[in-house]
Amino acid sequence: MYMAGGAVAASKTDSRGGRGGRGRGKGRGPPSSNSTSSPSPALLTANIKNARTLDSLFGTVTAHLGRFNHIHLSACWNTLGRLAAGADPLWFQRHAKELESLAQT
Repeated sequence: MYMAGGAVAASKTDSRGGRGGRGRGKGRGPPSSNSTSSPSPALLTANIKNARTLDSLFGTVTAHLGRFNHIHLSACWNTLGRLAAGADPLWFQRHAKELESLAQT
């Protein structure tokens, strides 16, 4: 591209016709069909850490325990400790099945 005075300006596109860079999110494609039932590992960790009640925490545990890795387990036990501190003293009886599953993982 020529500018006034004979100067040459750099093209705004690269050799592939794009503008360079990392794509600004392009090419990621639509979310997979199972994205609503299977959150990404990072989102699963966030859901565990952001649980506000024992019921919501154990709901996440029940739904996704088979996908837990060591990070999820650590986040779960830490969140459980935080939530249990202010919970009904008999919370563990209501969640005995989930606790057993979590302990065996």
